[in-house]
Amino acid sequence: GKLLANGHFSATFAEVEFIGAGAFGAVYRAKHRLEGAWYAVKTVPIEGLEHSDSVNSRREFSESTHLRVLRDDANSRHIVRYHTVWYEEPQFLPL
Repeated sequence: GKLLANGHFSATFAEVEFIGAGAFGAVYRAKHRLEGAWYAVKTVPIEGLEHSDSVNSRREFSESTHLRVLRDDANSRHIVRYHTVWYEEPQFLPL
């Protein structure tokens, strides 16, 4: 529970549009409310997470680790830029 940032997506982004989905989750185009810049925001559902579970011990968490590694690889054509990761419960996502 202490890692959750419920409401972060809605507070940070507006004008959300679905781009596509893959094996791990979905990607949305969203406008940052303060910066006015457009971002691709990837959502990765973590099924069956209990309040006492550690998010970073789950298989789905490895997706954010892989994105960071790809970002640091100068030859990656899949990741343009990786900014951050946060966790919130699905009912707080406006998707």
